[in-house]
Amino acid sequence: MAGMTLLSNIRTLFCLCLTQAWRPLTATAQLVAAVADADEAAGVSGEIIFTQLHPPVGPVIVRGNLTGLSPGQHGMVVHVLGHTREGCDSTGPHYNPYGFRHGAPGEPQRHVGDIGNIRAGPDGAASVDFLDPVISLAGPHSIMGRSLVVHADVDDYGRGGNDESLISGNSGAAVACGVIGGKAWVCREKQKNKVNAVGMRYLRNVCGKTRMDGVSDECVLKECLKGNTTGQCERSILRWFGHVERMSVDRVKKPIYEVYPLCPQERRAQVFLSDPQGMSPVVGSVIFTQTDGGPVTVAGTIQGLRPGRHGFHVHEKGDISGGCADAGGHFNPEKNHHGAPFDGDRHAGDLGNIEAGPDGVAHIHLTDHVISLSGPHCILGRAVVVHSDEDDLGKGGFADSLTTGHAGSRLACGVIRDQ
Repeated sequence: MAGMTLLSNIRTLFCLCLTQAWRPLTATAQLVAAVADADEAAGVSGEIIFTQLHPPVGPVIVRGNLTGLSPGQHGMVVHVLGHTREGCDSTGPHYNPYGFRHGAPGEPQRHVGDIGNIRAGPDGAASVDFLDPVISLAGPHSIMGRSLVVHADVDDYGRGGNDESLISGNSGAAVACGVIGGKAWVCREKQKNKVNAVGMRYLRNVCGKTRMDGVSDECVLKECLKGNTTGQCERSILRWFGHVERMSVDRVKKPIYEVYPLCPQERRAQVFLSDPQGMSPVVGSVIFTQTDGGPVTVAGTIQGLRPGRHGFHVHEKGDISGGCADAGGHFNPEKNHHGAPFDGDRHAGDLGNIEAGPDGVAHIHLTDHVISLSGPHCILGRAVVVHSDEDDLGKGGFADSLTTGHAGSRLACGVIRDQ
């Protein structure tokens, strides 16, 4: 029951779905909820839930279940990159911002991502339930947008007596991975005018609400925590409150989401832009917002630019530790040519140009129909890059027009994370 109280207090549900190491994984994210989803496949699969009472401080509760494992212990570690499209090998090393050696979860000096071992029984199932005092869901130790990786072997916590032990704990190959992202359902306005008598009796019984209180996210989440799984909660409870139809109360917990309208789902992400190497004065912040899986609104401000147009793209990798060049090429899962935002043949990451005024400030407000905060075009964990020159949108006739838009060098970049 204490766990349920923690969850209802913060109104936060963090999920990570795992699939086989070679399977790409899709994540959706929002500040109050972290989830990564993928189609179920044979082999290792499951869900891990991260909960933090007072982010960015305090321990993180880690709970969940995995199946398909070999019996015994398996290392489970947060890796630095939220990039799993090419499989778990693309998640990079352990998340280790301070350069410490690999260690056990309880050691004062360890990788931030060192959260220990899980144990699978004879049936290959592992139940996970522990606290970690180092990772966080916000702030400098945030694991949001990074990857959770389950390994084939036991993690020796750096005590194996060889060099690899101090790096990876000799935990072997990855057997499953997923991007730690976010997912939440948010009602834009109270639905009290749409709640019928049956619905109001239900609300009053569940969380002591009256007609004047309307419907709150806290009330909905409390009901979810009465025993429903995450999936049942999202499908039958959170969606149900979007517009309550006349129905018997016992139908609420059934999968009626295909019949009844939904409460608008709003997902948000943010990127802070700068030059990691400190050579460029360009800085800024951009927010991505998506409602009900529709187009993504992109809004923000970038300053320190030369007046004029500058290429503005989503790049494939969320690794900018060595500078913006580490972000790789444009995010282009379909292997299309580079193009304009409204071209049929374009990279998913082709957001066109931004324009700076005489003061060097660019105000951004655009809508894009290709990028997403979920699904195969999910941009969470990837990087935004601002370029020195105008993007010719693939029409300049230069050797690199169809790959980069001849947009020049990279002035600033940042990793897209939940907001």
